[in-house]
This record gives sequence, C-alpha cells and structure tokens, in this order.
Amino acid sequence: MNIEKIKEKSKEAIKSAAEIIEEARKNLRITAKEGVGNVVTSADEASEKAIMEILKEAFPECQFLAEETFHQITKDNFQEIELLFVVDPIDGTTNFVSNIPMSAISIGVYKYGKPIYGIVYNIFQKDIYNVEPGNGVFLNDKRIQRKTVSSLEKAVVGSSWAYGNTPQEAVEKWAKIVGKVATMRCLGSAALDMVMTATGQFTIYFHNSLTPYDCGAGLMMLKEMGIRATNWQGKESTIFDEKIIAAPDELYGEFYSLICQ
Repeated sequence: MNIEKIKEKSKEAIKSAAEIIEEARKNLRITAKEGVGNVVTSADEASEKAIMEILKEAFPECQFLAEETFHQITKDNFQEIELLFVVDPIDGTTNFVSNIPMSAISIGVYKYGKPIYGIVYNIFQKDIYNVEPGNGVFLNDKRIQRKTVSSLEKAVVGSSWAYGNTPQEAVEKWAKIVGKVATMRCLGSAALDMVMTATGQFTIYFHNSLTPYDCGAGLMMLKEMGIRATNWQGKESTIFDEKIIAAPDELYGEFYSLICQ
C-alpha cells in the first residue's frame, strides 16, 4: 500500500471538495437531520460525492465510513477493512450555513483499524492540517510545535454543544469546571477543536456526543502530539467513542477527576 499515493489523493480529494463547496454556497439547499439544530446541505452531499469518487478511482478496493451516505462500518468490523477512508464532508455545517468561519473537511485513513494518515482542511481559512503517525503534525507543510500550559488554572478548554438529547449532560460538566480553568470555548467543529488541541490553541478538549466522522483525522493528530485522549471511563479513545477527554499528561488526571468523578 503506497502511503505517498494515499497522501496525494487525499489532498486532491480535499481540494476538489473545497472548490465544489465554494460553488455550492451560491445556491445552497438546507435539509434538517435528526436532532435539534442538526442540518445537512447540498454542499455536504456534493463534497462527500467528490471525495469518494476521487478516492475510489485511485483505490478501487477501499471502503468508506462517510457521514452522509456510508454508515455500515462499526467498531466490530473496523479492523477487518484493509483500507478505510473516514470522511466528514463538512464538519461544522451550522457554522458553514451561518457563515461562522469554523468549518472543515476531514479525512482519516485506516489500514486494518490502524491510523495511517489524516487531513483536515479549514474551509474558511484555507489551512491544511495533516498527520502521518510517527512523522508529526503539519500546518500548510510546516511542522507544528505544540505550546505547553503548566496548570489547569491557565488552561483554555474547548468543547461543543451536542445534538439530540445530551445537552444537559454537557452543561453539567461545564458547570464543574467554571472557575477552575482560565476559560472555555465552544466553536462548533469537533474536527477543528481536535486540531486546535493538538496544536496547543486549546489546552484541553472534551465532548459528550462525537461521531467517527468527527474523529477520523483529529484523534490521530491528538495522539501524534502526545495528548492523552480517553473516553469517560479512562480507556484510550477510538473513533467510535462518543465521549472524549483530551489533555496533556500533566493535566489529564486533575481534569478527569474534575468532570468524571
């Protein structure tokens, strides 16, 4: 399996999708999905179609776990798939519709369940973040050096509002950390939240209602930058965990105790 070809075609797919999204914004069709405030647009659908067409042509044997169309891959058969692309065609669709500049295209690539490449494209800022496990995280082809924070009181914590029936749980967790950390931010794109935690713009990130599409590339970046990422039972996170805590080792235990115990 040629990793250079995977990287090349993933970037090609992202750039093609970005062009299609820009064009689709001129005549956007919006449809409600399950959950209050959860929407899908014609741009999501066109982006996903373009990404899958490019990748399928390059890798006919590949399979997809994609937000709008392909949901058949589960944690039970994830490790059986030789080449899997986990695709979020627009993460932060509500931001996109509202012209809030925090939306992204995300592709995570897995070989028999093992992460081998991830790429996240900020639709508004046109920044490309990518990771090849073992080789670092890059922003526009420049290696990222993560800044560090020494105490919880100085930490910037990222989170997001969940769709469906879980917002009360999120609010209860937020209440536990108010006054214990420097500040909180809720920006509306899990893929970019994870990127910002990997780069150190956020010190800590937690969420209670994620999907595999949210995490496909971002979780890879967190782990590559040495961020401890677990579910709310303290076990190492996978893309199938809805609940996540991601924090540097030196702050993880204190933060975990704060919201999970």
